[in-house]
Amino acid sequence: MDETDSANGISTGKRRPRILYLVRRFHSLAHARLEEITRTYDMTPAEFTMLSLVDRIVPCSSAEIARRASITPQAVTQQINQLVAKKILLRRQNPANRRINLIEITPTGRTNLSAINQRADALEQELLTDFGEQEEAAIRAFLSQAIN
Repeated sequence: MDETDSANGISTGKRRPRILYLVRRFHSLAHARLEEITRTYDMTPAEFTMLSLVDRIVPCSSAEIARRASITPQAVTQQINQLVAKKILLRRQNPANRRINLIEITPTGRTNLSAINQRADALEQELLTDFGEQEEAAIRAFLSQAIN
């Protein structure tokens, strides 16, 4: 859709930036900044996301994580292996079914998650500093609706 000159209502012939493009640019900016934060804790943004998910559903199996995250069980296993190696997550045998391992967060993982969450909250506030409460609520509502 073309931009319109607000003074006379005539098309300027310029195309407005696509929402897809703007969302992608914002994601790239925010992801790069989040990567700086998570790197401090020897983690990636994807590992932080995994840790956040596990925190909401612990104790849980890797299959449950895969279902909730909509990613393959193989990808979940790979990330869990990395986080177990970093002593951020641990596996323990499910007493009700010894063939299933339960995933839990270690004390180090909890400390890292808390610290990253604090810094991610500050980053989010920084990125939204030019928006009022109603605008921020509208952005959240738009993005939530768009992904559901």
